[in-house]
Amino acid sequence: MKRIFMCVVFFTSLIALTAESVDKTELFKVKKDSVEFLNYEGPHTKFETAAQIRGIGGSLGKELKNGNEDVRYFNKYSIMHIIDKKGNGLLNADIFSIEKNAVVDHIDNIRRILSGYLETFYKYPSEDAKVIAEFITYYNAYYRRNIDYFKTVYAGKVIAALDPDKAGISTRYMNWPGKTQILIPLLPESGKKVNIDTVSSKEVIQDLRTKQDKGIEPRKGMVEVKEKEISAEQKKIEEAKKALEEEKKSVVEQKQAAEKAAGTPAGEKTLAETTRKEAEIKQKEQNIKARETENNNRQASVQQEREQIAKDEKQLLEKKKTTAKSGTAVGETVIPFLLVNDNDPDLMGRFVLANDKTGIITKKSSLNTVRGRTFLLIDSSLFFIAGIDKPPKAIRLMRMNKDTLEIEQEGSDDIYGESVLTLKNGSLYAVTRKEGKWYVGRFNTELELQSRSKTEVLPVTPLPFDGGKVYVESKFGRIKPLKDDTLQPLP
Repeated sequence: MKRIFMCVVFFTSLIALTAESVDKTELFKVKKDSVEFLNYEGPHTKFETAAQIRGIGGSLGKELKNGNEDVRYFNKYSIMHIIDKKGNGLLNADIFSIEKNAVVDHIDNIRRILSGYLETFYKYPSEDAKVIAEFITYYNAYYRRNIDYFKTVYAGKVIAALDPDKAGISTRYMNWPGKTQILIPLLPESGKKVNIDTVSSKEVIQDLRTKQDKGIEPRKGMVEVKEKEISAEQKKIEEAKKALEEEKKSVVEQKQAAEKAAGTPAGEKTLAETTRKEAEIKQKEQNIKARETENNNRQASVQQEREQIAKDEKQLLEKKKTTAKSGTAVGETVIPFLLVNDNDPDLMGRFVLANDKTGIITKKSSLNTVRGRTFLLIDSSLFFIAGIDKPPKAIRLMRMNKDTLEIEQEGSDDIYGESVLTLKNGSLYAVTRKEGKWYVGRFNTELELQSRSKTEVLPVTPLPFDGGKVYVESKFGRIKPLKDDTLQPLP
């Protein structure tokens, strides 16, 4: 026999749970933990793959490589490539704008677009582009609308292209379209690469370590990027050494020839030339030695960071074991609960798992657009209404596993956001839309529409049952009885 419960929750606060090169120095000095993005997590009418979304950035990059300085993608996204030759040492920038027709609603998708752009235009490897794109979003959220700060960092042409009200990115997805100018800082010197040490300072690493997961994964990513740069630099150093040895050999031969012709105008001229070249070689030797010392120091620093990551991973593992031992005590269990965000004007919520004795939250769902205060618990699944009625976002019936809080099924029919959701004889009832009109719908537990009323209803109608009938309030304000299985009108 199926276990069926109807659950109603009351309002409560959503609480917190336990060529030119991008100037990575500028990006990575922002503390990652200081920014938290609010994304839309819910049903959509249209889905695009991660590759398709990265392709948007790739398309913008290709257009710029064709010699353009200002390109657009279907009036949804644009990039300006700004190089100020009179910048007086201040930074150049690319400005990525999210136009008002864009429908992007998750920060991961913005990062995918930026990553695709960095890969295409600047030829960054995919994984490096992902790291940089992530920090571009943190950086721009941290300095959102801080035009005074931007004036101290960026060249005049960059500042002239900024709208003070749009500069940077909001942490709330609903404020992105038409209100966002993301700065991608570039070095003043065209084509110069930045030492990766400048993008991951000790302060940033320490801040990552304060996170619950100690920022293990992004730190590993940073270390890997460093190691690739160190390896590439060492290869360049060896090549420079080899070239210098060839140059020294050539100068020695020239000097020997000049000494044999000493006293002649040609001989004296060659001797003077070799003396100048010897001085240049000496300077080059010093430069190579300095580069090698710096690279060795970087390698030592990376090794220290790897050792610290290993220690932090060990601490997390020990903590996990301790938590497992002292987690839910005998006689205690976890229950699903709908936690409502009272800072959201629509008062939408998300499901959490909470200890039934202490109320401590042990897990939360990613979906954050649950509508209403009523949900159904049938066997191991939660049934509820979620989403936003603004294409490509949609409001749909949803089914979630009550133990893992993972989505099991999403309906395909539009549902009224404040609809009653009720259960009768194993079927779910809610108000659904067809061609702009509202009707009562009966659904099975796979969220498939089984029958729909011919009677048009007020979307806020209650759905009381009596015997084999369900009563509705029609569009015209009359109470109408319907057969509860077919939803056909009764005399």
